[in-house]
Amino acid sequence: MLDGPLRITVPGHPAPKGSLKCIGARGGRGHVLIEDNKRTKGWRETIAHYATRSPAAGPGQPLSADVVFTLPRPRSHYGTGRNANTLKPNAPTHPVSHATGDLDKLLRLVLDALQDAKVIPDDCAVVEAHTRKVYPCQDPQDPGGVRPWPGVVITLSPAT
Repeated sequence: MLDGPLRITVPGHPAPKGSLKCIGARGGRGHVLIEDNKRTKGWRETIAHYATRSPAAGPGQPLSADVVFTLPRPRSHYGTGRNANTLKPNAPTHPVSHATGDLDKLLRLVLDALQDAKVIPDDCAVVEAHTRKVYPCQDPQDPGGVRPWPGVVITLSPAT
């Protein structure tokens, strides 16, 4: 049982859970569902690896999840030449392009990975979630799990 908040920080490039693709005749013998995103498996294994040593929630324990995805900025947000490390003034402040992934698919993969690592018995144990996508922040005093590098910060707490 979780008695208090559990925080798991995972560096890496967040990937959304891919759509399922049916191979073979639907409903018949031998049909298989596979995920359609090539980055999914590696990211899911990375999250599970970082979460493996975490304490597990008890069966039937309702959980609250706070998940912050820090996504890398594309090169187009920066200048060129000697300004290659300088953010352009018109660079977006929030990751809203299609390339950043859907928030719900990013969260589904995290919950599946926590289930793989046996941190949660089933993803249906999460009864409330607060999820954000952000770009890296260089301010170490920034609250809310935003990091200066890409990755995800997962905070699980007993739901009240």
